[in-house]
Amino acid sequence: MSRVDKMSSDAEEFSTKFLEFMRIVGADPELLICIFEGEDEKYFSGRLHALLNNTTWECINTGGRAPAIELFETIIDHPLYSAYKYLCFIDRDYDDIYDNHTPSKLYSTPGYSVENFYFSLACLKKILSAEFNIKPENELKHLHDRYTQLFQKAQKEFIAEIKKFNIWAKTNYIMGKNATPLKMSIKSVKTNELVDIGLESVKAKYDHNDISSVFPHLNNANLCPASFQEATSKLTEQDPELNFRGKNCADFMRLYLLAIKSEIQTLEFKENEKPTIRINFSKDNFLSEVSQYADTPACLIRFLSQHSATTTTTQPVRA
Repeated sequence: MSRVDKMSSDAEEFSTKFLEFMRIVGADPELLICIFEGEDEKYFSGRLHALLNNTTWECINTGGRAPAIELFETIIDHPLYSAYKYLCFIDRDYDDIYDNHTPSKLYSTPGYSVENFYFSLACLKKILSAEFNIKPENELKHLHDRYTQLFQKAQKEFIAEIKKFNIWAKTNYIMGKNATPLKMSIKSVKTNELVDIGLESVKAKYDHNDISSVFPHLNNANLCPASFQEATSKLTEQDPELNFRGKNCADFMRLYLLAIKSEIQTLEFKENEKPTIRINFSKDNFLSEVSQYADTPACLIRFLSQHSATTTTTQPVRA
């Protein structure tokens, strides 16, 4: 597809999403419209139901961060439709300086993406308890201690091994703000192509010192030195659990849970102690399967509390 065709396609898709917004509010002007950039509804849905106090809402999936922001800005600047009830949810990605002019209506994740909320020890403990019946207080305490300790070790190793990949990706993002970015499709790079994730250790499968080991068409000389230094400095200062690419972080959690599940199936247990594990941790549905166990940051709770049914809102103009 040519650049012109791509731009035409993007414009048509954007118009389609704006028409979708118009149809929804035309059918029910009282609905709260939630604009998402992709599959993030899988994470937000339960939290919207829990924190909006029975506010009725409907989702629009724009298919990307830029289209979500563009749709939101079009609505907020519209003389008629700006009066309706709508919120927008976006991932911060590698953008450290996104200027949010409407923080009461647009929520940006505090880290790279919502997938980073699946990457914590707290999330692991909830899953061990609810899905494996492995708790610090019951007869499987020894397994709880084993898996939480091994997880923390493996997570640190994963962060160390994935750091250079994130630096390269962030370098390219910074380069793109000032000039033409490199052709670097990070979405096409699978997590298990970068690292080998085991229950007790994580090993790199690429060369930290050679970008061509991940992107064969590139070499280290293609990277702008100033952008590389800025990316390295920022990612070193920031919390990697939140600021490394979320897709890889969620993949790590899924693969690590599968490793735990695999070991449990080989262990011997006393009668009635062996966990019955029904959850699949499937690649396509992982975000939905374990959404209730993922972290919910305080900033999201504060954001949604402004829009609950108990909060007084301005009545929209009816079309």
